[in-house]
Amino acid sequence: MYKQSMYLFYLDDSGDTGLSIKGSPTDAFVLSSLIVADHAWLTTLDAIKDFRNFLWREFHLKQREELKAGYLVHNTGPIKELNLGLKARMNIYRMALRFQQKIGAIKTWAVLIAKDKLVKNEQPSDIRNMAWQQTIQRIERYTYYGRDSCVVFPDEGDPAYVRSMFRQMRRHSQVPSAINVGQTLSRPATFIVEDPNFRLSHESYFIQLADLNAYAAYRCVYPKPYFGADYWDELGDARVKEVSKKPRMPIGISIWPAP
Repeated sequence: MYKQSMYLFYLDDSGDTGLSIKGSPTDAFVLSSLIVADHAWLTTLDAIKDFRNFLWREFHLKQREELKAGYLVHNTGPIKELNLGLKARMNIYRMALRFQQKIGAIKTWAVLIAKDKLVKNEQPSDIRNMAWQQTIQRIERYTYYGRDSCVVFPDEGDPAYVRSMFRQMRRHSQVPSAINVGQTLSRPATFIVEDPNFRLSHESYFIQLADLNAYAAYRCVYPKPYFGADYWDELGDARVKEVSKKPRMPIGISIWPAP
């Protein structure tokens, strides 16, 4: 008999929801999802602890210290006290991404709202709503085909807004039809159990990995000399390719507006 799964989704973001014309320093807002099945949760947690033990032995980064993209990239937070050069910090970053592919129990994707394109095309720009709506739609599709339930753990940020989005889309969610242009389909996110369970990032290894993935997805589309698009590739098969069906989208990243 087919055994249904329960999935745990950990969500974190990179960038901000403002527009550049209003003073935002970022070109995009990214919301990443890190997914673990219930039966693999404990073994995955143990694997992350082993990885953090490795970081302690090699770099003296304590397990209780938060591992964030901003800390590694900009040498801030607890990372600054380790006196690591950029090369060492970026090596830690790559290892954290590669680790997720290696253990085989983690899946991930990202929704990226290209704010610069919204401004250029003069499109409606409720960026926060776009990102959460598309993320919830993809959670619904991920769980729908196997009739699998899930629980969601977003980073503590805007609980009231996020909670209201999940409650609304659990009952009412319309998505564009892929076949009939101009038509919409009803796709309520009925397999999401309960309200979101918010987590402080410094208390969750899973949220910290989602944070690293969000920034890697951001730089995959908007690379910098110190952080290229190839970092996202370190995730390998952990990336859920179905969210990026258009050929110009990187694997595992859904970009809006579509390139």
